Amino acid sequence: MNRPEFSQKLSPEKFLQYYWYRAELAVIAKRFGISHQGTKAQLQSRLLRFLKTGKIVTVAGHKRNKIETAKISPKTRILEGGFRFNQTARDFFGRHFKIAKFNFIKEMAAAVRRAEEMGDQRANVQDLIDIYSAVQRGTYKNPNAAEEKTYRWNRFVKDFCADNKTKIYPKKLVVAAYLWRIVRTGIGEKKYNSGLLQKYQNDLKKFV
Repeated sequence: MNRPEFSQKLSPEKFLQYYWYRAELAVIAKRFGISHQGTKAQLQSRLLRFLKTGKIVTVAGHKRNKIETAKISPKTRILEGGFRFNQTARDFFGRHFKIAKFNFIKEMAAAVRRAEEMGDQRANVQDLIDIYSAVQRGTYKNPNAAEEKTYRWNRFVKDFCADNKTKIYPKKLVVAAYLWRIVRTGIGEKKYNSGLLQKYQNDLKKFV
């Protein structure tokens, strides 16, 4: 890839223009003293924040308290209170929502990950209650859309590379990125299917 080298002088806009593997982002984060653990979307978010503000999210800065809480209330802090998705938490939410067998949802887990990543000391159980309620009402707006976007792209690339029909392309990632831009901005599901190779075969000839 003809990408610029990552540095503090790199603009956030330029950073987002290029594709970076998770392993690359982890190495870059570690080099600048930024937490290099977590998902690709989390690493990208930390590096983007670093480029925009110069702030560094360290490993120690977003760890939760390891003390298990025997009792949970809406005011229990996610980080300081040592909140965990365990049976104690399940029982609390079950009583609160009057659900016999309460199941945690991914939006709640994502909120806890964001609190850890940003070192948000204000995040509490009430936030998780509000998120669960909003999801049930169908009014929840995902603040972590970047992670969902990364997941869809990774799935697209995986399915593209698994298709035997793509073996003719020496630079698969380049072709996948070309098709992804079309699918991402078009109407319909953001997924790969072999029909795309037929539909855009004339455009893809230059990649063979």
